[in-house]
Amino acid sequence: MIRPFPIVLRSLSAALVALALSACSLTPPASTPTPASTPTPAPAPTPALDAETIARDSLGYLVQAVADGPAGGSVAAAKRPDGRFIPASTAKLASALAARAALPADHRFATRLCADARPDASGRLDGDLRLVGGGDPTLGIDDLLALAEAARAAGLRRVAGRFLLDPGPQPPLPAIAAGQPPDAAYNPRLSGLMVAEGAHRLEWRADGRAWFVPDHPSERPAARRLAALEDAPEGERWLPVLDPTRAAGRLFRQMAAGAGLTLPEPESAPAPSDPCPVEVARVESAPRDAVLAEMLATSSNPMAELVGLAAARARGETPAGLRAAAAGTAQWLRAALPEADWRGLVLPNHSGLGADARISPRQMAALLSYAYKLEQGGRAFPALLPLAGWSGGLARRLDQPETAVRVWAKTGVMHYGVGLAGYLYARGGQVYAFAFFATDRQRREAYNRVALDPSEAEQTAARLWDAAARAAIETRLIEIARRL
Repeated sequence: MIRPFPIVLRSLSAALVALALSACSLTPPASTPTPASTPTPAPAPTPALDAETIARDSLGYLVQAVADGPAGGSVAAAKRPDGRFIPASTAKLASALAARAALPADHRFATRLCADARPDASGRLDGDLRLVGGGDPTLGIDDLLALAEAARAAGLRRVAGRFLLDPGPQPPLPAIAAGQPPDAAYNPRLSGLMVAEGAHRLEWRADGRAWFVPDHPSERPAARRLAALEDAPEGERWLPVLDPTRAAGRLFRQMAAGAGLTLPEPESAPAPSDPCPVEVARVESAPRDAVLAEMLATSSNPMAELVGLAAARARGETPAGLRAAAAGTAQWLRAALPEADWRGLVLPNHSGLGADARISPRQMAALLSYAYKLEQGGRAFPALLPLAGWSGGLARRLDQPETAVRVWAKTGVMHYGVGLAGYLYARGGQVYAFAFFATDRQRREAYNRVALDPSEAEQTAARLWDAAARAAIETRLIEIARRL
């Protein structure tokens, strides 16, 4: 998969977004919030935002050896280990573990082209062509081109019937979490057939031109309306698509046309009696662990949700939505690790998006200890994670000698909820599982009330707290690593 550029969003006024949503490809908010007042100057840092205060009032952690017992061994350091904290994106560790337990190491997600019959000698298909999703979290535009070229190599040139879109085992679902800005590309609608994580890019220029990348003529008026709301005369921003399945179909049709295949406009597929009478072509994802490593490195929310849904299906579940799938993962954790105390665990989804998730440092450390020992083939679980001082979100973090190239971990950041969880390969030869969390519930509850359209001052205050929390966590982890 060729990933889209990093998603960097500037929040539109929620009222203006709601106006544009009536004719464009964004998910409208449930109600239109009151527009933000004129931004006030950012407040100066206060004592409540320094790392020392956060370490005293908001921090909880557990560092324990992984060698003893399925849920972990001797404790090296702890503070509020049974407190309930917002995990943010560290919740993706539970998603990865669930997928490792449910899917074989050689599992690949397949996206297929299925036909009613084989093309004739001229390349004409007298019947329907069906693009069938396989819930691939990594499906990219490059994969669609590869699929189109494979179909051409199989002799297909023209479809006389319909071009049908089938999301496969995963029907479309609404956006991942409520309470997020409607223009948040990290919170798209989901489908078993979706490309580029359900996002597209709005481009606009000073001469009045505006379009989406990927482009479709029917969406250009919406692009112009959205661009008119921007303050800058030209620029770009990533946005969620309204219908990921249809977007994938349109993109495949474009790739097919470039490869010399003529397809009609895509339509939603009815449930087939035989889902794939003739397989014309397919593309497959990388094996399980490569998909999980990419999900953990990029911290992609839609990837985590599709991974979690795949794990639920592999366990034999048929969840109606993300909350039900995550509840299945929580139940699986309780059954797999009955030694751990799972009271108070709340997993509303598999990505950690949302302020209502809760986990304790002890629960996360138990999960990590179990993951370290679980024999499921493929790579060692720590090797799926970013490496401190070297890769992913930790490339420029924890680069002190005590932790650089010794800590493999997943970060998590939500305003007023910051986490870091993973493994420390100590200089003494012992491996430790650790979980650090900092949560300020009062500030987070206050932020929830303005989260759809926060002012500059509110965003600045939140970012200052997040940075101080991250500093508190990393300072304490380095101190602990120094003596182990």
